[in-house]
Amino acid sequence: MKSAITIEPEEVLRVIEEIESDTWKRTGGVHCSVLFLDGKLVVRSSDVGRHNTVDKVVGFAILHGIDLSRCILGCTGRQAAGMVSKAANAGVPIVISKAASTNKGISTADQSGVTLICFARGRRFTIYTHPYRIAGISQRFSLDSR
Repeated sequence: MKSAITIEPEEVLRVIEEIESDTWKRTGGVHCSVLFLDGKLVVRSSDVGRHNTVDKVVGFAILHGIDLSRCILGCTGRQAAGMVSKAANAGVPIVISKAASTNKGISTADQSGVTLICFARGRRFTIYTHPYRIAGISQRFSLDSR
């Protein structure tokens, strides 16, 4: 995936704060996805289906002419191959989730060039693929150390 986007670790934490919608906090059963562009929240969507939330924010971006290669997608849901493929097919270079990923989700992210960050909770997160998009991380860790 071709994208020159890089973000600071603090921006990962900001994305996580925004996916914790009021509905998600009240129910724990309604998924939420957010789309960020240039450090700003562009759109948020909640739904019982995690795939639906991604479809809604990506659709919003397409309808409004937003360059998805400059965006960050934040999700509350598990990042299986299908979820990561949605982001990759849309051209979104960074996906951040509070939840886990599956091994096929990680493999899909690696092969498609998506930076996949999961278990983003509190002030911690795990970068599974393409850490060079997170400023300061690539100097300390290499893909060979995974």
